[in-house]
Amino acid sequence: MLRGRKRLLALVIAPLVLGPEDNIFDLHQHLDHNPQHAWLELGENFSPPRARPDIGGTRISRDWLYSLKRRDCEWRFRFYAEELEDLVHAFDIPAVFKTRTRCVFDGIEALCLLLARPTSAGDQFDVSMKYNRSQSSNSSRD
Repeated sequence: MLRGRKRLLALVIAPLVLGPEDNIFDLHQHLDHNPQHAWLELGENFSPPRARPDIGGTRISRDWLYSLKRRDCEWRFRFYAEELEDLVHAFDIPAVFKTRTRCVFDGIEALCLLLARPTSAGDQFDVSMKYNRSQSSNSSRD
């Protein structure tokens, strides 16, 4: 049976490692009987929730690009909206762009997501939060 500081520490840490379906009172009962068994049991059931950003923001479209201020469009993609349209035509990017993983983008959206230049997983999640695309679809543009 845990006493004093060890018991207090166990009860303070338990809510941090227990999942929503676990019951802190069950852990409390295990601590009274066999604390080693309780922590081993907790370790088997422990699966911390993974932090992920919400996908949101606005999908990139021609109309949306033209609604941006010129300096904002240049900041996000290093080109103005008119120049982005010219690049789509110059590179012959199809109107509907499909990746190997079957993600579908508008041509201008595919170019803009490429120009947004997500280099790390954190950047890819930032792009998913800004432009309403999942991280996996953002990383599949090849």
